[in-house]
Amino acid sequence: MGLASLDPQWAGGRPRQINPDEEQFIVETANARPEALGSRSPGGASASSPTA
Repeated sequence: MGLASLDPQWAGGRPRQINPDEEQFIVETANARPEALGSRSPGGASASSPTA
C-alpha cells in the first residue's frame, strides 16, 4: 500500500457536529486579528479605558 498505509481510514466514533462551511468560519475567526473582528479586551473594558 506504500505511503497510503500511514493514513488509516478510521471508522466509527461520534459523527461530526459541524459542516464544512461552519468549520471554515471557525478557522477564519481563529486566525483573524481581534481588531479585525471588532472585539474588545477581556472583561468588556476597552484597552484604553482607565482602571478604577
